[in-house]
Parts: sequence; structure tokens; C-alpha cells
Amino acid sequence: MIKCTALFAYNSNVSGINTTLRRSGGWSEGIYYDGTAAQAASAFIDWCALRAQLLPKGTAIIGQRYQVVDGGSSTSGRLFPGNVAYAADVPQAGVMLTAEAANGVNVRRWTYRGIPDIMTTEGEYVPTPTFKTLLRNAAQFATGGAWRFRARVLDNPLYELVSITEAGVLTLYSDSDFQVGDVLRMFKVTDENDNSVTGTFKVAVRTTAGIFTLAHWPGKVAISGAVRKETLDFFQINGTTLSDGKLVVRKVGRPFGGYRGRASVRR
Repeated sequence: MIKCTALFAYNSNVSGINTTLRRSGGWSEGIYYDGTAAQAASAFIDWCALRAQLLPKGTAIIGQRYQVVDGGSSTSGRLFPGNVAYAADVPQAGVMLTAEAANGVNVRRWTYRGIPDIMTTEGEYVPTPTFKTLLRNAAQFATGGAWRFRARVLDNPLYELVSITEAGVLTLYSDSDFQVGDVLRMFKVTDENDNSVTGTFKVAVRTTAGIFTLAHWPGKVAISGAVRKETLDFFQINGTTLSDGKLVVRKVGRPFGGYRGRASVRR
């Protein structure tokens, strides 16, 4: 499995309308590919070409990164400039898309930032027919086939709990397949004072198939709720469920070319 990431660069006021203001920023967008690094790179470069057609002038895809999940990575510097026919808006303006998983109950939500100014009207996404087609082409290209997104497995079974003691001893009404090291997520778990207990906790001890001890339990006595094993998986995207998108705002960071890493703290 390869994680493919595109690096974007934005520069404001490229036409020089205002001679005193010029800002720059950067962001990244990524997706997973189920194949070899060479296959992922070939497919992702094609996606970058489609994605760049949505960018305004002054904005470009300036590089790519390919990382083997739990392994090494490589980079490339293929440049894909934006469309000079489109003037830029603030780069925080983006279009959020949604699509359902083809092999699960998950829904993927992702954002294409750097939307041209002309595609927004009175604070809403109002694309031209041409731009709407270009956006759908880019989004549809990265659905189905070998493309994947990573998410929690939502259809793992829920196990109703009898109680969780102050020491973190979890007792279930029915046997489960939980093992030491598994991470359990709390669902509608409440303590004796009817306060919610949320989060995830790792199984430290397995006494029986229905009794476990949780690590780092906060010392509360839980009397109701359920737990589910927390796992991640890769899901194919069902392109037929793709939405047309809505306008959202997402932060844009520093330019990638200006990043120098963290400065050490001097004492």
C-alpha cells in the first residue's frame, strides 16, 4: 500500500495589482494506492495533471511524495501549474467532497483547496459547467480501482459491558475475541454519576474471553455502555456516490520551500 501525497504552493497577487501585498502558502493532499510504488507514481501523476486544471494562476502542484505504509518513501518534483484563465481567491477556500466506501459503511470526506475566485458567489460554491466537469473528472479518477482511503472499521461488533471497576477491570455480558494489545473504543459508557467516559483504552490483561483489564483507565466505575475493537483498514471508494461538493474553509500552512524544520530550544 502506497500513500501518495501532492504538495501545493500558492502565491497571491501574481498580477501585481497591489504592489505592497504578496503572500504565499502551501498545503498537501493525499490518497492511498494498492499497488507497487511505480504503479502508484504513474497513476498519481495522471491525477496531478487533472487536479492542476482546477487551480488558479499563482497556484501549482510542486512535488509528490510516495510512502510505503510502514516503510520507506521517495519523492519527485513534477510541476503542474494552475490554470492562468482563473484568478485566485484566498487559498483557504475549498470544495469538500464526499463518497461512500465500496466495501464498508464508511464515508470519505476530502477537500480540494485553492478554488478560483469566480467559482464562489456570495459565500457559496457556484461552479461553471466546465469547472464542475473538471472537478468531477479529478475526483472520479481517484475512485474505484486501486485507490483507497484509510479509516476506522465501523462494522466491528459492539459488546455490552456489565461494568468497569476503578482498577480498569472490564466485564462483558458475552465472550469476545479481544486479545492483549487490542485497543477498545468506548460507546455511550457512563459512570455512577451518569457522566460520559469516552476515548480508547488498550487491553493490558486478558483474564477470560469476557473479563479484561484496561491500561491507563481513569479510575472511574462504569456501569453501562459498550465497547468495540478499534481497527483501521483501507477502503475502496464508490465513485457513483460522489457528491458535487460544498464550499468550506481549511487552513493553509507555510510554503514548503520556506520550511527549515524545528529550531532547537536554547537554554
